[in-house]
Amino acid sequence: MVTSTFALLATVLMLGSSAGPDIGPRLDPQHLPTLPRAGVAEQVGERTVLLRTLGGRSLGHLDGYAVSFPQPAHRLEVEHGPTHWTLDTIARRLRPAPRARDRGSLCRTVDTRAVVHLRVCGASEHLLVLEDKGRRKTLVAAPVHPPRGTPVVGHWVTAELSPDGRTVLGLWTAECETPLTFLISRPSGHARPVSRDRYGPAVSIALGWTRSGEAVVYLPAGGCSGNSGGTAGVYYVNPVARLRRAFPTGGQMGTFAMWGG
Repeated sequence: MVTSTFALLATVLMLGSSAGPDIGPRLDPQHLPTLPRAGVAEQVGERTVLLRTLGGRSLGHLDGYAVSFPQPAHRLEVEHGPTHWTLDTIARRLRPAPRARDRGSLCRTVDTRAVVHLRVCGASEHLLVLEDKGRRKTLVAAPVHPPRGTPVVGHWVTAELSPDGRTVLGLWTAECETPLTFLISRPSGHARPVSRDRYGPAVSIALGWTRSGEAVVYLPAGGCSGNSGGTAGVYYVNPVARLRRAFPTGGQMGTFAMWGG
């Protein structure tokens, strides 16, 4: 959840200071500076995208763009009017984004690594399916279990394989479009929420993986976040779901995504 962007993103009300982040210099989308292999994009306002390092340092901003949703795995996709663009860190520019290839299918490919394909399947997109050398198996169905006789509400938005291929970072939207992030074991299919509160899995948004094998997630602040003391921020998550903050986030409506990793 493409290169390691999960570039899955989140629009969530963040509590705290009303002061906006330092957006740095305005960037030319066709002549970008040298960028790190992995970083985080934050939407500031309706049409400004701030590029950050994984540690939170501002690299500059793109005027007239918005972060797309949902994001492809491993790469950052932004919108300018009706056109979608992807960040090319090697060519140091934005280029037209490739079109989706799964139209008309009951499965949607969300990540590919060599001969392994990860797909969201079913009319309601409840199933996360893994295909390895042509063999398909359902990795996990709905990660939340409603009371008996109650239908499942929600669907998988996207998912991304870890660098070693043993774990999947999955983003599920539950009732009321509540985003929940899970670490899913490829051998067992067990889904573990990256954050909990007293009610169960807590609001969290999957962004991607680092090259060293830590997941990257966005956790909003507040009593229902279940994160480290309620501090809003982008966090690293190790395989046993232990959190380590990468950088705090400010107090405005925010949209986050990731590239590289």
